[in-house]
Amino acid sequence: MARVFLLLADISIKKGDSLQARATLQSLKDYYKVDNDGILDEVKAKLNSLDENKPDTDKNDKVQNSVQQ
Repeated sequence: MARVFLLLADISIKKGDSLQARATLQSLKDYYKVDNDGILDEVKAKLNSLDENKPDTDKNDKVQNSVQQ
């Protein structure tokens, strides 16, 4: 089931919705208890990637900035 949430996060990233991707990944990080199957490693890597690319991929910030102008 955790792989489904990883896929949902990937889809959100592709759509430019990093806020949803981050929420999905953070939820997995907080509540997924199995630590020896690689899921949490993948979650951490994706969260780190989002942190590195935050200004480029956050669609919500772009929309909010255009509304304020």
